[in-house]
Amino acid sequence: MKPDKKVMSATQKIATVLSIIVALSVLGIIVVLSMPDSIPPDKMARIILECRLFLEQQKDLDVYLGGEVNDTLYPTISSLDPQYIAIFQHNEQHSIVNIQITGGFSHTGLLVVLTSENKNYVPRISNFRIVNLGQGVFHYFEMLQIFKQ
Repeated sequence: MKPDKKVMSATQKIATVLSIIVALSVLGIIVVLSMPDSIPPDKMARIILECRLFLEQQKDLDVYLGGEVNDTLYPTISSLDPQYIAIFQHNEQHSIVNIQITGGFSHTGLLVVLTSENKNYVPRISNFRIVNLGQGVFHYFEMLQIFKQ
């Protein structure tokens, strides 16, 4: 008796989808592992300076630079090869710039806190892990739902 072609086709589709999920999961883990645990102080200072410049120039919370970030105005941020840079402000007490490095199934990037009344302030994004790199710069990343317990 020959196997039903429709069943095999459905099985193959499921196997393909699972393979893609596993591949994207591994890619997400590799991206997270490739993000630095620390940034050299001189590079950190340049990132903060460029984020201040970006904040001064944009002033609009809905404005973001996607794709090619101006490497003349923001050479250090551009060197991170970000997907976008955007102003992200939690409330009146905090001004934060978001430099998103990767997106899709596993987001990762930097949150740069430029103003805060609280010296111990740590920005929060639900379902993301936040790591303090120092000087108000935080590395954020999310793990895929299948890895969460």
